Amino acid sequence: MLGSYQKFAIAAGVCCGLAATTHAAWLAPTNGWDFEYEATSGQRPNELATDPWTRSGYDNNTSRLETDAVDPTRDVLYLYNFPTNASFSGYFSLTSGAGAGDGSGLLTIDVEFRIRAGSGTIPGDDQPQWALWLRRDDRQYVVRFARDRIIVNHTAENEEGVEEINFIPVLVDLGTTWHTVRLLVDSNQQLASVYLDGSNVALASGFNGHASPGNNNVAFGDGTSAVAGAVNFTFLRIANGELAAVPEPAAMTVMFGGALALAARRRSGRRA
Repeated sequence: MLGSYQKFAIAAGVCCGLAATTHAAWLAPTNGWDFEYEATSGQRPNELATDPWTRSGYDNNTSRLETDAVDPTRDVLYLYNFPTNASFSGYFSLTSGAGAGDGSGLLTIDVEFRIRAGSGTIPGDDQPQWALWLRRDDRQYVVRFARDRIIVNHTAENEEGVEEINFIPVLVDLGTTWHTVRLLVDSNQQLASVYLDGSNVALASGFNGHASPGNNNVAFGDGTSAVAGAVNFTFLRIANGELAAVPEPAAMTVMFGGALALAARRRSGRRA
């Protein structure tokens, strides 16, 4: 049961399939993007001359540049996650430069991706996944993506009054087609929202992440260690000081959703 001081909302209709061939466009941030990674640059994120990312776990084979097999007009960053290797943790992380934030506590991140076919038939826990992590003001916000769901992290009091981390699944048919995700974070209020494919209706809003002392950073990569599979990316963009594409401030208020029955509560011993 969520504590009365924090409630969480999941958008209605998230179990419906998505038409992924044509996506509506969100408005760009008012002051533009502070950081942009494009696979068309011909470089991995760790090879950039300005604001290079730290690469961990991946090598030049498991993180490489290639042409998308489904859409050959797209140049992509391909990431492969090792199967049945609980010690593997591959990710790219930016802890300085434009990704470190501007002190306002507001952040917008856009990512375009395609989850590729891979091993595993069990929904959610045994299929190709990737994750997006954001740490601001000693708090980490996590969104994991699988072919049939996203998973977000939310901290709340349990029945005994002890705070614990909940990883909450939101069912959505991502399949193996292209999608664009927008993550909005207001670290001042400890609120985050996730939007998909140009929609202004959040898949999940008001999740508050979990305590994670450390430097401000942004990271993306392996969503779960024991899953084989691959993900393609075309771009990742970061804007500080603005919650882009939120129609009004009330969109980031914390609300209650009956869909919390989907919650899968467990304590986290992982980085994400």
